[in-house]
Amino acid sequence: MLGRMQESLGTCARCGEPLPADARFCPNCGAPVAALSTEERKVVTVMFADLVGSTKLSTRLDPERFRQVTATFFGAVSEELESLRGRAEKFVGDAVMAVWGVPHAHEDDALRAVRAGLSIRDRVSRLASSLGLPTPLRVHVGINTGPVATGSGPIDQLLVTGPAVNLAARLQEAAQPDQILVGETTWRLTREAVEYGEERSIPAEGFYDDIVAWPVVSLSPRSTRRTIPLVNRRRELSLLADAFERVKETSRPHLFTVLGEAGIGKSRLVDELLAGLPDEVKVLTGRASPFGEEVTFAPIGEMIRCEIGVSDGASPKETLEALRRSVEAVVDPGEVDQTLSRVGLTVGIEPDAGDGIAEDEWSMVLGRLQAHLGSEGGGRPYRVAEIRAGLLAYLQGLSARGPVVMVFENVHEAQPALLDLIEGMIGRGRRLPLLVVCVGRDDLLDHRSGWGGGLSDAITLRLEPLGSKEARELALAAGEQIDEETADRIVVQTGGNPFFIVETTGMLMQEHPEHVSGARHSHLLPPTVQAVVASRIDHLPDEARDMVRKASVFSRSSFDLSDLALVTEPNVETLRVLEDEELLVRDELRPGVWRFRHEMLRDVAYESLAKRDRLRLHLQVADGLERKEPGRWPGVVAWHLEQAARMSLDLDPEDRTLPNRAVEALARAGDVARRRTESRKALDLYERALSLAGPEDTWGEREAKILTFMGEARYWLGDYRSAVTTLTKALAVGGDDTWVQAHACRFLGDLALNFEADPDRATQFFDKALAAARSRDDPWTLARTLLMAGWAPYWRTDLVSARAMFEEALATARANPHEDRWAEARALIALTSCISPVGDEEECLRLAEQALELGEAMGDAFTTGVARESLGNSQRRTWQLDLALPNLREATRIFRDLDARWELASALGEVGEVHRLRQELPEAERNLREALDLCRKLGERSLIAWTAAQLIRVILAMGEPAAAERILDDPSVWVESAEPTDLILAEATVAFAKGDRDRALERYTRLLEASRRTGWRNAVAARVWMIGSLFGSDAAGGEAAVEEARATLEAAHWIHAIKEPEFARREGAQGAAALA
Repeated sequence: MLGRMQESLGTCARCGEPLPADARFCPNCGAPVAALSTEERKVVTVMFADLVGSTKLSTRLDPERFRQVTATFFGAVSEELESLRGRAEKFVGDAVMAVWGVPHAHEDDALRAVRAGLSIRDRVSRLASSLGLPTPLRVHVGINTGPVATGSGPIDQLLVTGPAVNLAARLQEAAQPDQILVGETTWRLTREAVEYGEERSIPAEGFYDDIVAWPVVSLSPRSTRRTIPLVNRRRELSLLADAFERVKETSRPHLFTVLGEAGIGKSRLVDELLAGLPDEVKVLTGRASPFGEEVTFAPIGEMIRCEIGVSDGASPKETLEALRRSVEAVVDPGEVDQTLSRVGLTVGIEPDAGDGIAEDEWSMVLGRLQAHLGSEGGGRPYRVAEIRAGLLAYLQGLSARGPVVMVFENVHEAQPALLDLIEGMIGRGRRLPLLVVCVGRDDLLDHRSGWGGGLSDAITLRLEPLGSKEARELALAAGEQIDEETADRIVVQTGGNPFFIVETTGMLMQEHPEHVSGARHSHLLPPTVQAVVASRIDHLPDEARDMVRKASVFSRSSFDLSDLALVTEPNVETLRVLEDEELLVRDELRPGVWRFRHEMLRDVAYESLAKRDRLRLHLQVADGLERKEPGRWPGVVAWHLEQAARMSLDLDPEDRTLPNRAVEALARAGDVARRRTESRKALDLYERALSLAGPEDTWGEREAKILTFMGEARYWLGDYRSAVTTLTKALAVGGDDTWVQAHACRFLGDLALNFEADPDRATQFFDKALAAARSRDDPWTLARTLLMAGWAPYWRTDLVSARAMFEEALATARANPHEDRWAEARALIALTSCISPVGDEEECLRLAEQALELGEAMGDAFTTGVARESLGNSQRRTWQLDLALPNLREATRIFRDLDARWELASALGEVGEVHRLRQELPEAERNLREALDLCRKLGERSLIAWTAAQLIRVILAMGEPAAAERILDDPSVWVESAEPTDLILAEATVAFAKGDRDRALERYTRLLEASRRTGWRNAVAARVWMIGSLFGSDAAGGEAAVEEARATLEAAHWIHAIKEPEFARREGAQGAAALA
């Protein structure tokens, strides 16, 4: 028997000629030498696809014509099978049999087969029109999974046999036209990734019982992205899953950050987590990018739009209506409007702002009116805290139905404000089952080294390259038919990077002549993954290659059909080819949107475009977007014009047409970002505009305005030295331009006043700014300049001049035909600071009430908070403590929500003061200590001393003089200045409590002298009344002086000041008792 077998192996199975020893091909006919058929049992997935009505069609067509149809059919099916790594075992008549799982089985073979069945059905349905047939072509498909015997035939063809094959054939016969039926094992393997119809019972010839089948309806959204197994990430996936379980168990927010180099598998890891989450989990996904509109909060905007079911191009009205419906469904009725306004900021729903309308930061800066030096600092981005508060309320509502998972992709490209918001959500969320997953590159830690620091529920994980064994496993799995030697070379070449491995194996799957003949050959691996991707693109069909290169001009690597139509014909069939080639993927959260599977794919495709083609395509996109929706996409249009301009300068440096257009577009986009308080983004856009503006000696009015806005952006970012430099340069470039003078000089004046502490220099700048503003007849500019300039005389204690400026600002705002309620409210509050020290506090009450009404009407939380604090202070002075306390508490709530920490410290101090006056000493101490702690954390130098002085009074009233003295001896809380009034007050209070009347009188007298130098009569009267009440009228200048002081305080309604000596005596008595 063995001899006969050896003899048979010595001849060619095709021609019968003898074969040399170890021959791989017959020297006579060239046929491959058959190997010994070593059968193997294994589980595979088998598909039968048959052309419906082919017999009838063959009778209607000429034989050659019918042969063309069947050849086209077989070719289309073969392409679909190859794209999904299936193997065609045989073509019989008008049917095809294919198999998955040989030579290597994979866990997703059944899913690939189902996807192939859908693709074949869709592809064949389109063949009739391309072939010019009068009726459509249709298929019916059967798929089954089960054990089979596999082996090689006499000429090395694949053979698969067994009952599982027969059952697949019976399923195909039972399937209706355009229907795909699967057997039970296939259904069980794919039911989580495929939607099926009702099960059917089918009588099948050759089987004892009827067989059960399920018709395929469609693939689930994520299944098409899981055709390659996840290799060696089980531990990392377990950590992610454990974090989610902790979120469910504790109902606390958790932050999980996944970092690693490009292509290391970060997104795939997160996808695996999401795929295994229960149905009740709400998943929100957004991608950070330096491109587009609303760059800072774009990822959250993307999440919100997907959740409410509107596209990026939806009108503000449509977006607002959809958002309102969503918010109303999950938020308490009393919180709907506030949550809606806050969350709406993320999707661009906010009042339109003209060029003169105030930016939100103004309310932060000019709200600091209780600081008597008018410090206007760098402006705090309270927009971040407002969005965070609204988002937390919205997420709280969503979480009532189940945990929420938020995924931020490309977090290394996120703006600092978004990172602040993410950390703030984790730190401030209470009883909120929220898992925030951030995915990015290691660059994140370069500019945010403390990321997640200080948060108890935060994990940062870095993904490392795969080890050699695992990388080899992935190469063999992804490449399927590559040999082990090639897999080993791929491992070395790619350094264990999963994306590089997949791309390289994808390139090797492209058909070579040697594959057809079965000849032995090696694969030359390109030196870089970029070369691999380039090779894959080069091997695409012409239409697909052209489309993917043109689509690469879209900056965010994503686009819809209307975008694609701006550069090429949006052929869905070609898009499907690019999906199958794993270059593009559908965005599962945004129907009708495609994106590059990886940014590197987009980059390589873009680099293959000639510069003239890039110029033309970018210009087509910019012009098309402007025609479609003028002004809707300023950032995107500016980016495309910028790229076109750079190509234009490379090709023709003398042609300034496109560069000039790009400068203007970038400046407009910068203005939009600036108004949205995205100062860093605005600064970036302005800098890019100037980089295209040509030599500086040619700059003029346009560049001066850009420089002015750059200086303003740096001002808001707290980069004061750079702001001064940039604004000074703007003045030099702008020359006599009054707009530049008005705008730049008012910021330079504020910087001179608060940063350089030079009121004389500040006055010079403000005078220039006011002169320029008045010459322009522009009420917006004039009102804001006056609101800033008024603080210079205020600093010099010239309340008359300060009040005149604030009153003019108020009149200007009220006379503005377009309404300027923001400036009106600011002016009203500023006036209270000028009136209270010298006038009637009742007037301050009326002004604060008007400001509060305006703030609430505008929906401006910060204005409302500042107005409530101002109103509460006036109510305290007029001894309306029961009214003052709720207003001040509401102010602290607002400032806490907005993360306005300076303002929160101020309001907490005022709340503590009211509690002291109400003799609620523990509450007073708690609020004042929190305020003092905030001041220390902020490094604050103007508010901290006042807060410490008030805390000392409370502690003395509680009978703890030793604790009061410890604060008095703490140099960190006392500001070094020529007139440290708060320190003097604290020393006077402690001395009086200790019974050291001489020391106390000397300190109080010094305070009186300081007040007299200001000329502020109410403050002077309060000091005289205190001294006269505690030490006798002679110490205060006589009985007439004391009576006059009381009369002044009564006329001013400063009732608190009249009652203050009673509290001083009580504090003194408590201190004396404690010392005794």
